[in-house]
Amino acid sequence: MKSGRQKRYVHRYDEVAPRLYRFALLLIGEELEASQAVERAFFQGAFLADTPRESFLVGMYRLTYEEARKGARRLEAQFPEFEGEEIIRSDQHRFFLALDRLAFEDRAAVLLCLLEGLSAEAAGAVIGEAAFRVGLRLERSRNCLANHVPALRCRSI
Repeated sequence: MKSGRQKRYVHRYDEVAPRLYRFALLLIGEELEASQAVERAFFQGAFLADTPRESFLVGMYRLTYEEARKGARRLEAQFPEFEGEEIIRSDQHRFFLALDRLAFEDRAAVLLCLLEGLSAEAAGAVIGEAAFRVGLRLERSRNCLANHVPALRCRSI
């Protein structure tokens, strides 16, 4: 990579790295694996250095999504789910537990559209699906989250 191109890429990456880490952490739920997913996405994303800002952001989310999915599969293989009873103390805690119960792609759609503010088209580019499919995932996820978190039943999420 040329020096100027490398500097642009590092600068652009530094702007979005906290968002990518938060996205990976909420997808995977484990700090080290999320950090490694973002780091692997960084090394793979050099080809995005000269793309427009929106394309860069979507491309980096896509790379992070793919790496997070690989990391989640590794963790699931190492640590099967615990089936014990959980003490749920708050609606926020219920929300994150319900979010963890969503399918990986549904969770990604919720995080990208509702937390990160991406459009359905951009989220679809990240997940690798059409925008209408992302909309279906969001609707299904909203219903599931509302069923698990009573406070969300009367609010639009």
